[in-house]
Amino acid sequence: MSTKKIVNVASVPKRSPFRYPGGKTWLVPLARKWWQSLDRKPKLLVESFTGGGIIGLTAAFEGFVDHVVLVEKDPEVSSPVGVRTYAAALSRLNSDYS
Repeated sequence: MSTKKIVNVASVPKRSPFRYPGGKTWLVPLARKWWQSLDRKPKLLVESFTGGGIIGLTAAFEGFVDHVVLVEKDPEVSSPVGVRTYAAALSRLNSDYS
């Protein structure tokens, strides 16, 4: 039997305006723990298979990395409309919390 704690994704702050099937919200507490264990703050995080972008947006929003690159091949997510929506969401985050 595993002793690992199951993550209640409802308890994880939502940094992304998108909900994407197969999302990585469950991974946020593990990623946060790993980032906190590092001796140095990473300069860059590349989130491949971005989907809703929860890992990269959390890293940027919570200051775990200096820069984030979100990479998504799915044209339904990475379309110019999706990119503009991401940019608008990030802009709102910056203005709300700066």
